[in-house]
Amino acid sequence: MGIVDSIIIYYTSEEFFKIILTSLLGFTYQQTLIFNKQEWVKSKFQTLNFLLLPPIGFAITSSISSNIALSLGMVGALSIIRFRTPVKNSFELISYFLLLSVGVITTVDPYSSIGITTFSCFVLVVVTFLESNKMFYNSSLKPQLLSDSANYLNVTLSGEYDFDSNNLVSFTFADGKYYYTLTGSKDYLLNLKYSLIDNNEIIEITANFNS
Repeated sequence: MGIVDSIIIYYTSEEFFKIILTSLLGFTYQQTLIFNKQEWVKSKFQTLNFLLLPPIGFAITSSISSNIALSLGMVGALSIIRFRTPVKNSFELISYFLLLSVGVITTVDPYSSIGITTFSCFVLVVVTFLESNKMFYNSSLKPQLLSDSANYLNVTLSGEYDFDSNNLVSFTFADGKYYYTLTGSKDYLLNLKYSLIDNNEIIEITANFNS
């Protein structure tokens, strides 16, 4: 059997379709977050996270499932991996854990991974609906909304920037520019503004302090 035949067999195998499934489930979860106004998932890097983490989890689990020696080696290798950018809040951590779990569960039962993703999306929609109808007190899945008394900072850059998602209110990309709006205390926004001044990708920074 030649290399071409082996490649064709793999790309028509059940395992490859599971990889595609995990990536689609991650993308579906991201789109549900965007629908529920989770601005922090809109960047290119977050899209890559949601597309790649589930199949990575699937590949790791598939590789070590029948090899104890490889399992121990993989545990040791993964133990030294660290996030260079700290996770901003517990919900973001839960989302990453869900993405990896989808990949792991797909190894055993693809239908269960579809079920947990569907359930998670359903919970997001329901909670957002209840929140929009003011059925929660001081509860929100998104950062504090801007009001007439809020402080905020508008930042325009030529490239992406990893702002704290707890302070990020909106993010848009248009005409090759990245537009961010952040809220927070006056001191926090001033310090952020001064720290960004030397960034070569900064196009414009404007601030509005009301408190």
